[in-house]
Amino acid sequence: MSLRVAIVVGALFALLLALPISGARFTDTTTNEGNTFSFGTTQPIRSTTYRVNFTGEYHAFTLNHDLAENYFVLLRGSADPDDESPEDVESLEASAPVEITAASDYVRVVGDPSGDPGYTTKADELMLGRFSDAGTWWGQVTVIESLDRHDTAGFQLRGVHKAMVDGPSWSTAGNWSTPSQVGLYGGSMGGGMAVNGPDHASGWARIWPAEGRINLSRDGASSDANFTIYEIEWGSEWTIQHVRVRGNNGGSGVDTPNEYDTAKLPIEVSRTQTFVLAYGTTEADLPGTAWEGQIYTLGNGHPVNGEPNKAAVKEKQVAVGSEYSVARDAEVYVHTHPRLRVDHRFASHGSIPSEIGGGSATVDAPLVPDVYRVASTGTLRFSILSNSSTGTDTTDPQPIIWSRHTGPTRVSWARNETFSSGAYWLQSVDFGEIWR
Repeated sequence: MSLRVAIVVGALFALLLALPISGARFTDTTTNEGNTFSFGTTQPIRSTTYRVNFTGEYHAFTLNHDLAENYFVLLRGSADPDDESPEDVESLEASAPVEITAASDYVRVVGDPSGDPGYTTKADELMLGRFSDAGTWWGQVTVIESLDRHDTAGFQLRGVHKAMVDGPSWSTAGNWSTPSQVGLYGGSMGGGMAVNGPDHASGWARIWPAEGRINLSRDGASSDANFTIYEIEWGSEWTIQHVRVRGNNGGSGVDTPNEYDTAKLPIEVSRTQTFVLAYGTTEADLPGTAWEGQIYTLGNGHPVNGEPNKAAVKEKQVAVGSEYSVARDAEVYVHTHPRLRVDHRFASHGSIPSEIGGGSATVDAPLVPDVYRVASTGTLRFSILSNSSTGTDTTDPQPIIWSRHTGPTRVSWARNETFSSGAYWLQSVDFGEIWR
């Protein structure tokens, strides 16, 4: 980036931080601070989503508070070939594009107070790392913490694992005491991954617990990769399920059941009390067939499915699909709590446009007033966005989108790359009544 452009960028960012931001851009409004309510009850779970960008291979950023003893991290983002902000800069002259590969797109948590203190010694700091410093990395880092009642309404951190994977699989012993309550969060939309090479497929992995072990498998990977995996044991009030979804269904728009593969849940769940996360692989690496371009949800994938945001709607299966037929292998984690509130929203084909930048979606208002700042959002909600992609041209980060709440009824999303449109399933997860 030239000096002139750098000066313009700095001035523009200063203005953005000083003025209200409209549309899909991030707001800076505080409506409630902290997690302790006026009547003295502590919220068991706190969730804070940070907007993060950095250059270089490593980046340490400061949290809003000291990290709790029990926590896990969900991150997603990519490098920008033009070194612009996909959220705030829409017409700024860019520097010459840089070559972006998986080594610069993918980052992981390389240091925190509990997982790997050799990289950080501060109680309120996380360290991110990647193998290449090409382009500026932009994304979201969601930190979910258990503050109270870890055995019931909250959860316990059983381990932070660094999986150094140089082949198709990896495994290590788990530390949990109740197998049915285990959740594993690694790779994309988890603790992240760093890929030592250009191949994005090397960073896709199915991660699952079995027979007392944490297991990871990759399909067709050509580069070494390091994954950060958080091992979480949820409290007794939670129903935790994970099922394997395999198949090759797909189709334009991903808006009919025959464009999804499904798997049956052992226990039926209420849709509005449940959120899902998925980790997996595909056998092709174009944007529309990549793992990053897979879309997942409860039910059979039908976008209306009766009335998906009514508490009476029960689901007996999960679904994973994409714009094109591609062999996939996914592990879907299903989290249910009787006082959790989850708003599920489907956006049809083209709702993610082919232009640069971001957009927003309308979601239900929070159960308890929350906090919306430019740099972070929290402390009682977080969002999950899985999206499809129509891209068929190159192996680049077109489908990689990140999101967070930017207002009481708005979730904003952004990405770094252009050229392909898509659909999405969005989940707005609200912990506001877990305290009752």
